Amino acid sequence: MTEEYEVLVEELEDKLQGHKVERGKTVFYGSSSFRLWENVNKDLADNQIINLAFGGSTMEACQHYFERIVLPYAPSKMVIYAGDNDIGNGRSADQILESFVQLHQKIRSNFKDIPVTFVSIKPSPSRWDEVEKIKDTNRKIKRFINADSHCKYIDIFQPMLDENKKVKEDLFIEDGLHMNEAGYAIWSEVMTGSI
Repeated sequence: MTEEYEVLVEELEDKLQGHKVERGKTVFYGSSSFRLWENVNKDLADNQIINLAFGGSTMEACQHYFERIVLPYAPSKMVIYAGDNDIGNGRSADQILESFVQLHQKIRSNFKDIPVTFVSIKPSPSRWDEVEKIKDTNRKIKRFINADSHCKYIDIFQPMLDENKKVKEDLFIEDGLHMNEAGYAIWSEVMTGSI
């Protein structure tokens, strides 16, 4: 893993420093779409959520840093959003799936049959030229998840499209990648009661 990820992981560790490590909660883990969801507990009406997402993270980075970030929290549930940045870095659907499989194995080795939810990779204006790869990655991860009765797949891809099957651009801030409140409102609606 590069120095860039080390800096981002240290930022997360600094943020968490001074907070008691609470075990047995629901861990949100993944990239900045989770990291920037500051009102996740309120939006999902769930005060058991601990947000361990770190900016810029890939599925590969999530797998790599699992022991360091997630292991101490011994979650009772995990919710994962990752793969978006792997797409941006040119990784293939099969490579992203492979990293997810490795992450899944680590979760099962350490936490047995805890419920694991994967939130599909979202469509976004800045990555619309990669939409077919996003769909392919989502399909492959969903197929893998379906073989584990303790895993769930949540589709946030379709709800973020308009009637013409194009991404709703008004759900995003200026960079066309990160969401605004309207984007998170859709995620809240889809995810409430489903994790």
